[in-house]
Formats: sequence, C-alpha cells, structure tokens
Amino acid sequence: MREGKVGVAILCPELDLRCSFKLPDGLSIYFAEVFAILSGIKAALNKNCDKFAIISDNFRVLDDIMSSNYSLSPNPFIIFQIRQELLKHAPKPYLLKWLPGDKSQTNLKQIDTMAKEAVSKISSDLIDYSINEALQVVDEWIWNLWLNRWTQNISCVYQGLYYPSKKPLYWDLPRHQEITINRLRLLQSKLKACLHKIGLHETGLCDSCGTTENSYHFIMECNVTTPLRSHLKSYFAQINKVWTFQTILSD
Repeated sequence: MREGKVGVAILCPELDLRCSFKLPDGLSIYFAEVFAILSGIKAALNKNCDKFAIISDNFRVLDDIMSSNYSLSPNPFIIFQIRQELLKHAPKPYLLKWLPGDKSQTNLKQIDTMAKEAVSKISSDLIDYSINEALQVVDEWIWNLWLNRWTQNISCVYQGLYYPSKKPLYWDLPRHQEITINRLRLLQSKLKACLHKIGLHETGLCDSCGTTENSYHFIMECNVTTPLRSHLKSYFAQINKVWTFQTILSD
C-alpha cells in the first residue's frame, strides 16, 4: 500500500501462477489481504486442485475467515465470498496458513515486488463492491479533495506549518499538559503574538529577542528557551527523529 494506492499479488511457482491486481484507491490493507486470499482460492479451484494451501501473513484476516466473523470484519461481504468458495471445494482438503512476514523468503519478496509494481498500473482492476468497500473509496476521495484544498488554498499560518494526517494524536498526559500542547500546536496560546491579535498586547514582540513571539519563535528561536531547546535537540538525536517544529509538537 502506498499513499492510498493498493496493489495485490498472488504467486504459486508449482502452478506457474503469477497474478497481480491494482485495487481502487482508498481500500484498506485488510481488504487487500482478503482479496488476495479470495483470488488464490479461485485460482486453485480454476486449476481443479484436489488440495491446496493459502498462505497469508495477516492473522486477523485468517481468523475472521475461519470463524465466519461477519459482525466485526470491516469487509464482511468478501469474507462471505471466501466461505462460499471454500464450500465449493468441500470435502476436499485445504489449508489456510498464517506465516509471519519474513523478507528473507524469496517467494514473499517476489510477491511484495509484484504488489508494488501493480500499484503503478494506469487503471484499477474491477472488484465486487459492497457498501463497506464503497465507503472506503468515497472516504479516500473526500480526503484527497480536502487535502488538495488544504495545500492549495493556504489562508493561515497553521496550514503552512502542518501537513494533515489521518492518524489522531493521543498523549497519556495530565489534562492541563494536553491543553498546553494543543494551544501551541494551534498557534493559539498566551504568547504575545496571540495576545496582540486580540488587542491584549501592544506589539506582540518578544521582550528578549524583539521579534514576533509566536509558538514557532518560542520553541525554535527564542533566547529564553535555549536550554529547553538544547535538551529537546539532544533527545531527538537519541530517538533518531527529524528536528522540526511539526515533529516536536507531534511527539
């Protein structure tokens, strides 16, 4: 999966089977894993295999299939499809096997390469949509539309500083500390530049540096916070993170 684009591949050297698919943008990794398993089962049935084994590195997907977990699966329709395909094969033996991802395995590396190449295809392969898959695709379309407006129509400093993320931030901190962090992130603190915007400070300038005292200046530039900044830089070097205003207030 790369930037909302999804590629899937199945491989069986014994049957000279190599297939790759580009799925519609926005579908989840979970769906990609289930789709790969369904494609593998269909390929085995088309080849009239008396017995077959499907190997996947996604334990949750395999567990949902074997337990017919339609109520908690994010894609129950395709889980149902897999169960129906397996019934066609019964009572002949089959195996759905979980194998943790191991990059040293030649076949797994080849499958990963095939899936990445599939992402670069011009058009997506057709799939059977249920409402669950349709919602994922529509959500991705809405996200990209909003992201384009965010980056193309910058109307405030905050938009210029932060690139949107789908992942919410959680801190296991006391409430008052969370409030402080979020005020700094939103550039709406009690620093002088913010007070100046609402008429509570005459200039909005830092007493020590003589420049605009906003969140960025306070953390990244101000003479008063030099000891704090040195400590933070040392910590960021230890954990191998990039030193930027955005990463500081996202950790």
